[in-house]
Amino acid sequence: MFASARALSSLLAVVALSVMPACSLVDAFGSDSDGPGPGPGDGDGDGDGDGDGDGDGDMCGDDNGFEPNDSTAGATLTNIPDGAPSASIVGVSICPSSDHDIYELRVDELGTSIHADAFFEGPRVQIQILNSGGVLIVSGSTDEDDVTRASLEGVVPQTYFIEVFAGPGVVQDYEIFVDTF
Repeated sequence: MFASARALSSLLAVVALSVMPACSLVDAFGSDSDGPGPGPGDGDGDGDGDGDGDGDGDMCGDDNGFEPNDSTAGATLTNIPDGAPSASIVGVSICPSSDHDIYELRVDELGTSIHADAFFEGPRVQIQILNSGGVLIVSGSTDEDDVTRASLEGVVPQTYFIEVFAGPGVVQDYEIFVDTF
């Protein structure tokens, strides 16, 4: 009798699955309405098809706590030098691909050095150090370890900006570490 009950249960499940539309079936199991896997139907459960789980459809992490920081006027303030000689910012994104993220720091002592590292996986993220007027001073370089570094030695006291961006069509999550000494 037990084997017959299990067979009947399996048969009913197959019949039920064959008459249910695919999106309802996936929804019933708490996944995206468009199915699992990358692309449309990414399996992250938020229904937007982008794979990052935040429900906004933009393929990037959620860095809205830092946005808008696309200009020197709207730059994200770091704690340098008031809180510490370094700052680490995680959970940020270049998204959409035209996004530029700008971070502000202040140097109070003549001869201070600035080192900025952007860490990422996948397509390259670029980093630049700008002066108080927003003029490029130095561009970073990328090594084989998914890190772009920009350094400036012996600077004069003023406000500086670190700009992070990616190439055309590239959206990218990253972390940034800025150190002064």
